[in-house]
Amino acid sequence: MPHVVHFGYGNKCAEYNLGGEDIGMRDSINDLGITVSKDFKFSCHCSAVVKKANHMLGFIKSSISSRKKDVILPLYKSLVRPHLEYAVQFWSPHYRSDICCIEKVQKRATRMIEATKGKTYEERLDNLNMYSLEKRRRRGDLIETFKIIKGLDNVRNLWDFNPNNRTRGHGLKLVKTWSRLLLRQTFYSQRVVNDWNSLDSEVSTIDTIWGFKNLIDFKGPLVSVA
Repeated sequence: MPHVVHFGYGNKCAEYNLGGEDIGMRDSINDLGITVSKDFKFSCHCSAVVKKANHMLGFIKSSISSRKKDVILPLYKSLVRPHLEYAVQFWSPHYRSDICCIEKVQKRATRMIEATKGKTYEERLDNLNMYSLEKRRRRGDLIETFKIIKGLDNVRNLWDFNPNNRTRGHGLKLVKTWSRLLLRQTFYSQRVVNDWNSLDSEVSTIDTIWGFKNLIDFKGPLVSVA
């Protein structure tokens, strides 16, 4: 059954009908697996994906007796983490409560591995050669931006290039437009600009995704992120 969700502060919330029957109004709707609220805050979606991920993690814990790294880690990466990262460029959380709620799933997963017992979360990540989910989201933003700018994705360029690039940095710096609303400031095309502009000068000459991943993993702005 169709429903209507009204977006925007100035929306007059008009009523609609289809075939003579009124179409019901809702505060949120699930579209292509993403829960979109009328205020475009994704706390409801974060709660939903955390619930799914924890359910799958619990299933792994109860059905797999081994706690070895070579067993638990592939299961987590293939069955749990995809729930937390599906279409994340669109709904990436910016409230600290949502960020922490999502991160707790990975903290729980890394504690299941016997080789990491007694270690802090940061030590567990280092031991397992993993990133925090927050860092992975920032890394994913940069990779998607690289693909769009280099024409590797069939997506219209979302940014204007800065014509006043200085000698420091690279020659593909982006213009960050002023935003009044927090919603706009945290949207993908805005939040990625600072990380992108701070990349090493080599970014201008790299043409492959693997080369770019190596750059941001070892020289990019993410190395200082916990």
